[in-house]
Amino acid sequence: MPPLDPTPEQPETQTQSRKRILRRYLEILGLLILALPLAGLLFLNQQAEKLLYYKYGKAKWAQQRPAICSPARKALVYADQRPGQRSGQNSDKPLELACEEALALPALHTEIRNRDGLKLHTVRHLTGPDPQRPWLVYISGTTSTWLDATRYLPMAKRLGFNLASLDMSNHGISGNNGKGVGFGCREKADVTAMVDFIASTYPQADLLLAGTSTGTMGIANASAELLQASYAKRIVAVVLENPPPSVRALVGNKAAKLPGLLSDLTTALAGLQAGQDFFSCAPTRVLKNLKRPTLVQTGAKDQLVTVAMAEQTYLALPQGYPHQFSVFPHADHAALWNAEPLKFEQEFKQIWQTGQRFRTQSENSQLHTQPL
Repeated sequence: MPPLDPTPEQPETQTQSRKRILRRYLEILGLLILALPLAGLLFLNQQAEKLLYYKYGKAKWAQQRPAICSPARKALVYADQRPGQRSGQNSDKPLELACEEALALPALHTEIRNRDGLKLHTVRHLTGPDPQRPWLVYISGTTSTWLDATRYLPMAKRLGFNLASLDMSNHGISGNNGKGVGFGCREKADVTAMVDFIASTYPQADLLLAGTSTGTMGIANASAELLQASYAKRIVAVVLENPPPSVRALVGNKAAKLPGLLSDLTTALAGLQAGQDFFSCAPTRVLKNLKRPTLVQTGAKDQLVTVAMAEQTYLALPQGYPHQFSVFPHADHAALWNAEPLKFEQEFKQIWQTGQRFRTQSENSQLHTQPL
């Protein structure tokens, strides 16, 4: 029997072709739908990492970065930024001290440790011999070092203060746990260690506690502990310069401008990476403990911590204290003094005097209310 001829393949009909293409599209769509949440999570995780390791990236954050007079520090920290003063080759002309002068000034460099065991590089500038001379204890922000605070030394001397500053943990040549910025949750240990050190070394001196940007977040988180310390009454007043109200607010205000839920997720992911709860240690939740006259300053040109954000911080301060809120029309982030130095210095003087009067009034009030 002769072999049967194979059945010839039937040509694909137009309907079958459409079904096949549609099936393939559905398969691809299904894969995309499955991959979308994962891609979104990866994107948010990258945003969280950029937040924690701001500007430098994770690898460089793990390295020590000693204080130097880099072009950026000269242009952004020490330069004269008053209206009409910055142009062309004069863009880094110093307002008062030149960065190189500040770096070369005689100072007391001391290593202390915070409660987490991380070493902290501290710097003290004495402007007079009086043991009762008050101290301006200045806490700088992210990527900054003690050298950023030294620009204020001439002002401190004019106002009658010594000046103390430090490299926060994971900054400068201080200890580093490799986890980037703690947005005040971790740095509160740095602030309390620094203030403890100054208060115990100079037991007759009063203190003006000041900070900028994320440095203010450390002050906010340390406030409850500081105001329960034996030296609490010597903390006369506080200055918060361009203070972020929370990590979530910073996330929502970044270039990505992530909306509500995505800001929450990014904040949570950043907290997981840092080992911190950025929601519970938000300044707006802990500033109720800062029971001292407080000056909140912000720059109208600040796009990182806007005026509205700084106002949120101000409104979180406890009532019943002579707080002040001030906007600098010409100033950018962390550069209020550079843009409007006279206003800046005058406000430091005013909040110090306000704090002294408030303390005296409080002490007198307590004497009058004590039982005979």
